[in-house]
Amino acid sequence: AEQRALFTIAISYETPPEKVDGMTALIRTAIAGVPEARFEFCVLKALSETALVFEVCYFVPEPGGGRYLRTTDAVNRRVHAALAGAGVAFANAARTGPLR
Repeated sequence: AEQRALFTIAISYETPPEKVDGMTALIRTAIAGVPEARFEFCVLKALSETALVFEVCYFVPEPGGGRYLRTTDAVNRRVHAALAGAGVAFANAARTGPLR
């Protein structure tokens, strides 16, 4: 039985529109490089207050024996490398606290 993996990626609003348009292909290619993963989708899910938020889904056909975690690790590393190579920055979470 397959196991679904679903995660979000928050990128900077400073990302040019042409790079935003290329995100699905970039993520599809990154996940395709992991033989144990089957890409399903990558969509611009939300325009949040601090980031452009993409939702990504892929499947791990045979997730047993630690394969799911190893596949997740490989996907995450490839996605990070793909974004870095394309010059796409992750959004910085704005954290505020009381000033004293």
